[in-house]
Amino acid sequence: MISRVTDKILPQVEEWQNRTLSEIYPIVFIDAIIFNVRKEKMVKKAAVYVVMGINSEGQKDVLSIELGDVESSKYWFYD
Repeated sequence: MISRVTDKILPQVEEWQNRTLSEIYPIVFIDAIIFNVRKEKMVKKAAVYVVMGINSEGQKDVLSIELGDVESSKYWFYD
């Protein structure tokens, strides 16, 4: 059932991923939601990060959705 649902919404997801974004977002919000995730017969906590920007016309756009191990500002720093 999950595969059928995923296959049905995949074109909409790809359209969302390829949409045109504004060049500038004066306001950006970053937040995370913690979920319990079952992986390899164990339940672990995982963070889903959501990045939302508000452009100069006031339109809100979800810029990114990322999965991380824990909620931490260190997640956003890359080497």
